[in-house]
Amino acid sequence: MPTNINTPPPPTHKPATSLQTPYIVAWFLCLVFYLLQYSTRSAPSVMVSELVSSFGLTTVGLGSLLRRVVS
Repeated sequence: MPTNINTPPPPTHKPATSLQTPYIVAWFLCLVFYLLQYSTRSAPSVMVSELVSSFGLTTVGLGSLLRRVVS
């Protein structure tokens, strides 16, 4: 039986690990920055009473101060 000369060679595939590494690094960096933003935005709410007494402000004044710092 003769072999067909016109058959294409089997496709070669790149290993999946070479493509996964940049995606994992990118997701990890996004996760780090997201957690940093979350902690920055939620930390003042835990210590409102201490900040109000330290700065001698009302809660409205403290909110105005924190809005300028966080934004």
